[in-house]
Amino acid sequence: MVQLAARRLTWGALALASLCCLSVPANAGFIRTTMDLRSTRPLEGTSLSFTEVGLTVDGVTFDATVSVTGSAKVRSNNNGLGVEGGTPTLIGAGEWLKLTMNITNVTGGAVLFDGFAGVGLENFENNDRGFVSSNLSGSPVLAALVPRADTFGLSSLSTTIFVVGHHPVSTGTSSFRLKTVSAQFSSVAAVPEPATGTLFLSGLVFAAGYRNRRRQN
Repeated sequence: MVQLAARRLTWGALALASLCCLSVPANAGFIRTTMDLRSTRPLEGTSLSFTEVGLTVDGVTFDATVSVTGSAKVRSNNNGLGVEGGTPTLIGAGEWLKLTMNITNVTGGAVLFDGFAGVGLENFENNDRGFVSSNLSGSPVLAALVPRADTFGLSSLSTTIFVVGHHPVSTGTSSFRLKTVSAQFSSVAAVPEPATGTLFLSGLVFAAGYRNRRRQN
């Protein structure tokens, strides 16, 4: 009976250790940061990038770069981002900007981009309308851009967003700029390395065998 109990204890410990060693990475913490998309001098191109350096979450340091493309050439000045069109450097009716994120120079662990969390606008006035979505179809709408506010949180995180100018009245216009975007990043908890797990299991097996031999003697 003693030997049977010892065997059950040994196999139970081995099973528990196996589960620990096979555990998957888990998010340990997160940060939200607001990235400025304005430039001190005029910029334009088919794609513009804006980088935030030295971000930190749970001791993990990294750089984050927002890449922006649009329905036409993208333009930036000290008031924000727009596209080339009827009103240069603005997001007009039917015009759009697409934002994606890239993480580089990661040190001290691993980090994930959870998604964009909100946008900030400039020159957003009473007749302006727009929306933010994960695609150009506007379904689902992550934020309806309506007057009397210039910052908008998204209803859910999205790793790619489109900021679209739209006015429901045919005689109206949309003319605003994208000034800031907020983004969420999370760290990834460390997990046991395969070599460490194998060594731990080997130690348990040796200890269990040694204990059984002593009891048999």
